[in-house]
Amino acid sequence: MKIELAVAREGRRRFRGLLVGAEGDAARIRRDDADPDEASEVLLPIADMAEAKVMLSDDLIAQSLKRGKDAERGSRKPTPWRDTRRNRADSPQPIRPNGNNSRAALNEGD
Repeated sequence: MKIELAVAREGRRRFRGLLVGAEGDAARIRRDDADPDEASEVLLPIADMAEAKVMLSDDLIAQSLKRGKDAERGSRKPTPWRDTRRNRADSPQPIRPNGNNSRAALNEGD
């Protein structure tokens, strides 16, 4: 995230880092530019934010794609055309003009 505050906090107006969560009316940010003597996490009041932007990273995109694929797999129901072995006996068979409509004749390609 990139956040710009309307009012300076801890001597700064701009913060950049990972959104860790929310607590009440404030956002907890893990700063990626914190000096060793500074706290890596800060709690920024949402009301004091002049601008906040979500920045996409490769990790965030990969996680989102994985979640989408997992959700798609969980909601996918088998259809007759996807699993033909299971539904073969129930599927309609073509009628042969020579009258030999047995399943064996149809499978042989007669």
